[in-house]
Amino acid sequence: MKNLIFLLILPLFLNSCKYNSQESKTEDPLPTAAEVKLNSAEKHRFTDLLKVKTPQENQSFSSPTTLEGEARGYWFFEADAPVELVNENFEPMAKSYISAQGEWMTDDWVPFEGTLEFPTPSTQKGYLIFHRANPSGLEENAMSDTLEVSFKI
Repeated sequence: MKNLIFLLILPLFLNSCKYNSQESKTEDPLPTAAEVKLNSAEKHRFTDLLKVKTPQENQSFSSPTTLEGEARGYWFFEADAPVELVNENFEPMAKSYISAQGEWMTDDWVPFEGTLEFPTPSTQKGYLIFHRANPSGLEENAMSDTLEVSFKI
């Protein structure tokens, strides 16, 4: 009787081990910020949601700088959306917000403005990251668009 129970349980056990080992092989570790490579195909994925006028890609600027453009209303929450500046090593330099300059509860384009102040950079280049407001904090609602920039040193 014990042998019969063992023979019935053994295939279930082996099948569950096989499933777990296959599952662990398909999981890739998340890349660190330093490993992120921005290629031209990935840049500006959200041109139908966000259009940055100032600063332009690879434009040199210094602190403080004005951020201008337009975004679809749902890029904002309570008329604001976060912006982050990192150096070329993806080390944080500054955080700020862009603010809608009109009715933001719409699907239409809404102009935005913001000011970004940052300390003297340690690198000549960096990345300006425009994040979509995500008050839920849920990963599936997170979006951002990145501009490569140069600093006036």
